Amino acid sequence: MSSSPDAAAAAPETNYGKAIETINWLLPAEKSMSWVLFTHGTLVWWKHKDLEKGADLQSAAVEMLREYGPVYPGSSFGDFSIEELDDDRGYLVTCHRDEILTLMLNGDHGLVSAQGGGDMMTGLIGRSRRATDAEELKVVHVQDNRDVY
Repeated sequence: MSSSPDAAAAAPETNYGKAIETINWLLPAEKSMSWVLFTHGTLVWWKHKDLEKGADLQSAAVEMLREYGPVYPGSSFGDFSIEELDDDRGYLVTCHRDEILTLMLNGDHGLVSAQGGGDMMTGLIGRSRRATDAEELKVVHVQDNRDVY
């Protein structure tokens, strides 16, 4: 199993049900948030007050990721930090935009290969997945909670 960030990014998260469950745990509807999940685990989210009335979430997420998702090392677009999730769920890899996160679940290929490399490898793999999602722009789930409350 390779531990390079590029190899891990090539292995998309396939357990979307677990990813969706984890994101709903992180961003429950009662917090007035909606979100969009991309193939490799990148998540774009909004507080409802920040959304234009009637906005198409999928289109808005694709545009945001197209503009702010690419990675340019040595710039703010290459910056990241990681946050460990409670209950041994995995990690969030953050970037220069608060609205864009990459979810890495415990047990998925990238996280398993990163465990020997510590936080830096986990962050690099998450950043690489964000870059891949920004190139492919394939949405796997839209969670529109605007009508919940």
